[in-house]
Amino acid sequence: MIQVMEKNYFAAIDYRISVAVAAAFLFPILSVAGLGAVFTGRLSGLAMTLAFLSFTIPAMVISKRLRWKIPEALFVPFIFPALGYAILRSTFLTLKQRGVRWRNTFYPLDLLRKENVQP
Repeated sequence: MIQVMEKNYFAAIDYRISVAVAAAFLFPILSVAGLGAVFTGRLSGLAMTLAFLSFTIPAMVISKRLRWKIPEALFVPFIFPALGYAILRSTFLTLKQRGVRWRNTFYPLDLLRKENVQP
């Protein structure tokens, strides 16, 4: 999934490095906080954990409609650290290549930023 979406993630955040770095750090932190909040012993901690785990509800609905395995939807809340990594990887590769290669065509980063071309 990460490699398939490499060309898209940096584009989705309008080629902003600061947003990519923030996502790479915040997604894992929010995941740990969402899961660990229940151990605070407070009602607000329980509410935060339940809110975090509530991502499984729409995932289960979509899984059922697409005839996918519903138990896999239970892992949706745990994808956020991987998403942070994917955004960081997409940013790194796009900057390293100075553009995006898609369907055997190279799109320079300057052109993508200038014209907001979304391959």
